[in-house]
Amino acid sequence: MKIKVCLISVSFVLGICSNANADVPHIIRFTPPPYATNILKSVNLRVAFDMDMNPLTFTENSFVVYGSQTGWHPGSITYDDSTRTATFDPDFNFKEGEWVIATLTSDIEDIDGNHIKSYVWNFSIGVAGGTGVFGPDTEYNTCEGPRSVTCADFDNDGNLDLAVGHRFSDSMVVFRNPGNGIFERDSVYALLSVGDWSDCRLRSGDWDRDGDIDIVFQRDTAKLSVFPNTGNGVFGTELQYPFTETSLAHIYINDFNGDGYLDIAGSDYAKFYIFFNDGSGNFYNWTDYYLEPRIIPISGGDFDSDGDIDLVTVTMWGTDEVRVRIFINQGDGSFVEGESYLIGYDTGSQSIYCHDFDMDGDVDMVVDRARGQGETGYVLIFMNNGDGTFAEYVEYTAEDEVNYLYGNDFNGDGYIDLVESSLEIDKLVVFLNNGDGIFLSPVYYNVGHWPDGSDGGDFDSDGDIDLVVANQYTGGEGTISVLMNEDSIQPNIGTSTRLLSFGKVNVGDSVLLPLEVYNLGYDTLIADSLIIPDSIFAVDESGFILLPESTKTVTVTFSPVTNDSVEDTLTIFSDDPDSPEWIVKLRGNYKLVGIEEEERVENQEMEIECYPNPFIRTVSIKYLLEREEIFSIKIYDTAGREVRILLNKLQRSGFHTVNWDGRDKKRNRVPPGIYFCQMRAGCIVSTRKVIILR
Repeated sequence: MKIKVCLISVSFVLGICSNANADVPHIIRFTPPPYATNILKSVNLRVAFDMDMNPLTFTENSFVVYGSQTGWHPGSITYDDSTRTATFDPDFNFKEGEWVIATLTSDIEDIDGNHIKSYVWNFSIGVAGGTGVFGPDTEYNTCEGPRSVTCADFDNDGNLDLAVGHRFSDSMVVFRNPGNGIFERDSVYALLSVGDWSDCRLRSGDWDRDGDIDIVFQRDTAKLSVFPNTGNGVFGTELQYPFTETSLAHIYINDFNGDGYLDIAGSDYAKFYIFFNDGSGNFYNWTDYYLEPRIIPISGGDFDSDGDIDLVTVTMWGTDEVRVRIFINQGDGSFVEGESYLIGYDTGSQSIYCHDFDMDGDVDMVVDRARGQGETGYVLIFMNNGDGTFAEYVEYTAEDEVNYLYGNDFNGDGYIDLVESSLEIDKLVVFLNNGDGIFLSPVYYNVGHWPDGSDGGDFDSDGDIDLVVANQYTGGEGTISVLMNEDSIQPNIGTSTRLLSFGKVNVGDSVLLPLEVYNLGYDTLIADSLIIPDSIFAVDESGFILLPESTKTVTVTFSPVTNDSVEDTLTIFSDDPDSPEWIVKLRGNYKLVGIEEEERVENQEMEIECYPNPFIRTVSIKYLLEREEIFSIKIYDTAGREVRILLNKLQRSGFHTVNWDGRDKKRNRVPPGIYFCQMRAGCIVSTRKVIILR
């Protein structure tokens, strides 16, 4: 049988290639994918490429991983040349609900010395349970005017501690956690510079990549303040980095220039700043962007899925039009203004939070809106359209002005929930995500006077997310309130992705993709059945049992009968009480979004012939190369395992023939059945099904 095809895109391996950058290696698959949730805390990070890579260029400085609560994660890095996949195995686990920042720097090269474009992606670790119902708050006295709080394992004992920034007392207070979630006030750190009134935003991060969590702090001083952690949760002398204005209203942390070090974005009402980390935890180099009208909050995410972290801010009170404003990263940490979205008139916003709320792989955002204290507050959900633009917002009503937004999976169902602090009514307000970004009616929890900045983490080591909020109380000594998530010992299902995209696949061919299923809970998970309604997709498992904190890999196959785009769902039925029907979306014959957005189309035709097929002893694979190119032929079984590499070398243009004798790499005859012959020429990949008879 002779097949004449025009190859449009990758069929066996995910990815999009670009004519303009044909010699540049591209990243074609991530595990976990960007903005995934419910990821196992012992996860290995894997990245697949479309070219053969130089394994010596994968180092701790080129494949860099941070946890927001556990700091820089060293680990071992391996490279599998048969699948062109680099795997990072962290030396220690992440924490439940932790935010992870991973960077692949441009120091990574292929075997010809071509560098990749740096890529930054974020995801969050899953939780072991939680009901999303919180007990009464426990208040701890701190200094006057607490405005913000952050949680991290400052002393590296495996327990989350707290740091609190204060508005009036010119201080930072650290609370240590002995392991039971009951905090002990430890140390008070005085600030070198003082101010009468400021936002006092405080954030944590491992700036110098020494494994200890440092703290960044800002007051009315025209200086960025950093407290370096000298080890065991003891902070050294405050370091100050001058800039041009008086204070930063909000701070957001990520790697903006893809160099593997955490940078800082801050807003000061008239500008936003990017403070670049010089690699040693210093921030002398900064740039600013003047905005008119004025702004308050700032946050970010990879809105356009190009591997760079973009920014979002909101116009503040006192302007006629209040808009959400997007700033697109140009790939080097510089920004240009993109789209903006009107949210009202003569109103304002205090906070933004970004994550993937509807589990479609794109980062969404939530913004608050209110006219001021005592006025009705609103929470606005903006869903990403998949191209970096956002649909019209969906509005949820809160009882009072929203002062701060924070998100995590509070009830263990794999969806990101929200909590906001309502200053005037002294409450935390929890919105549980019911799936697909739809939020239930708010639930109110009493806390201390004038709640403001909040954070969350597993304070009592029971696997769920607890909450903490700073209560400003201006009449004397302030407090923080800690609310514990009610215990839930149960199985908790998760998967490596909620969306499997197969790309373009030819009729008559099949593509197999692995899906990792996790049990993040503390009890055994029983998956009774795995169901796909449409026969175009198939899964190789009908049911299984997973012990706590273990993983099962299943294989999903896409075998199209037409060239039409197809969507379906894989439903995993299990005894997880929060997610008894866990759904993974399946897509076939859709354009895949990767590093390069331009789809590569080959103008020349490529002739491939497999004969005889089916065969008994030997099949001949004949093909035509239009130009000299590295060409490879690999054989895979129906589980996606590599059986044999038939060819991988530079070949001249013209007709060629390669034979497969039905044997594996150990020269043993393989069992009869269906196998897949994958052929790769440069950036083009095609797969043919061959059948062995006995």
